[in-house]
Amino acid sequence: MALFDSMLAYAGSYTLDDGKVIHHVDASWNPIWGTSDLTRPYILDGERLVIHSAPGVDPTTGEEVTYHLEFRKV
Repeated sequence: MALFDSMLAYAGSYTLDDGKVIHHVDASWNPIWGTSDLTRPYILDGERLVIHSAPGVDPTTGEEVTYHLEFRKV
């Protein structure tokens, strides 16, 4: 489960649309995503970018969760 909690990988192009980033997935570690579009809300605040995931179920707890990725410009 440690890998699940610490790993996320996909590749492809993206477009921005009204507070959402749309990732056009060409390759992914998660076979469920296939080659699809993933739409995620984002917040750009100064030098901080936060992308929120779609709601999902945590496999260890069974609870519904929403993850977020935070990037900071250095």
